[in-house]
Amino acid sequence: MQKPFLALLFATASTVMLHVNAGAIPANSRNQSVVPLEVVPSPPAPSRDEVIRFWTPARMEAAWPPGPGFDHRFPIEPPLDARADQSGYTLVQAPYANRPLSRITGILFFHASSDPNEGLHHCSASVIHSRSGNLILTAAHCIYQAHVWHDMLMFVPAFNGMQPVPFEKWPIRVAFMPGQGAPGSPETDIAVGRVYSLPSGKTLEAEVAGSLQPHVSTTEVFPLVRDMGYPSYAIPGDGPYLYAQQRECDSHTRQNEEFRSLVLLNCAPQQGNSGGPIVRVYSSPIEVVAVFAKITPDSGQPRLLPDTFIPIYRAADSLSP
Repeated sequence: MQKPFLALLFATASTVMLHVNAGAIPANSRNQSVVPLEVVPSPPAPSRDEVIRFWTPARMEAAWPPGPGFDHRFPIEPPLDARADQSGYTLVQAPYANRPLSRITGILFFHASSDPNEGLHHCSASVIHSRSGNLILTAAHCIYQAHVWHDMLMFVPAFNGMQPVPFEKWPIRVAFMPGQGAPGSPETDIAVGRVYSLPSGKTLEAEVAGSLQPHVSTTEVFPLVRDMGYPSYAIPGDGPYLYAQQRECDSHTRQNEEFRSLVLLNCAPQQGNSGGPIVRVYSSPIEVVAVFAKITPDSGQPRLLPDTFIPIYRAADSLSP
């Protein structure tokens, strides 16, 4: 059964490559030469209603793992905020719907098991500006890992645990990543998802009344960035991080010497924070420059590169409504 599926997958990816030029292009990348990597789409998703029914409150809470998923590391340099914990993070003040950056940052639920009550996990994600109004940005390993696609992907912006969902639930219709090996590299561990519109036809951007402007770069260093997300486990002494609470970390940056990735000096990687946006703090509109995805701080985090981000962005944005 596996070989026919993979054959279909690669055939679909080839078809997408023929149409990636149809989508909108981030403003700062219009004049950049793009040599795209392979654009790989996820398998067909269940219906919007099926995904929403799957994610009961109990399953959503079970996607908040209580223990460490990897060997945690401290930031390269001390946190910038005096209120921050050892990892560099401060708790975002709720309600998130009242904060421009928090309302367009959300939790990404996914399922990675044949058992409906096992393999429940979460990442972080954000709303990015697009022509369709229905795109989110996250990490590739949040949708595909160990040669297996995750399913039941659902984005919930400004989610605050036990509080009512402020801006609806948004199942992912299809997601794209730049190559089968995308999750393994600090250059390519990035993905763009296209969500279903609401039954009324309303788009995600219209519902949250905002989005992040994609900023494409290869070696640019930013004086100050902010990492946003939903970390679920902290270095001992910092936590525990309670269910579905947003945290943020401000950081200086540098260019990684081996990869085209952005090193955050003052933020440690945390389980659950993968896929969260790394934004320019003082830009207007707010620009997203990278996503948090890798567990080794000095390897850097995946930028929005011309050959990794733009092709998957175009592919997702050019789908028919």
